[in-house]
Amino acid sequence: MDKAARERVLAVLLPTILIGAGYFMVFNRHKDLEAARADLAATELSALPPEAVGVQLVELEKLRKKQDELKADKARLAERRAELAAVGNPPPVIRTQALRRLSAMLWSQGLYPFEESPLEGEGQLSPMFDETVRKLVGTNSRGDKRLWQIRFYGRYSDVVATLETLHKSESPVIPISLTMSESKIDTDWRSWTLLLWI
Repeated sequence: MDKAARERVLAVLLPTILIGAGYFMVFNRHKDLEAARADLAATELSALPPEAVGVQLVELEKLRKKQDELKADKARLAERRAELAAVGNPPPVIRTQALRRLSAMLWSQGLYPFEESPLEGEGQLSPMFDETVRKLVGTNSRGDKRLWQIRFYGRYSDVVATLETLHKSESPVIPISLTMSESKIDTDWRSWTLLLWI
């Protein structure tokens, strides 16, 4: 095909090509516009109305205040725990002397101690103790033992009298719990375990 023939063919086809390209561009533009409109409609449907946004902001502010209150409560509880741990925290020599006086008191009341030892770890505590007491027992900041147990033999009436005497004394020893062995028909003597905070 010579040059003149090619130019004639192009002259005939060029308007058709240009019209087709124009329609293609308009059609695509129309599709993009429709997709954009659909996206906008979906966004408007999912968007919260202005009054709902205000409600959400009020709720968020309430949650922030509650969080601040909880932080303040936690700080107060930590301070209270530190205060409780420090209450009646005599030096080791005072505690040793108090334990010796208690042992002498038991003997004088007709009770016979056979074992005295610090309680190691909160795992030996009865389930009745709450979490705060469990955290306070064991060792304090100086590593001194605060929870002790004394096991002794005796009669119920002598144990009651001894606890009353201990209560009236100014000893730093604080009884926490008292348990006794099973009763026997042929004797009123029992084995007792006294748990002390000192």
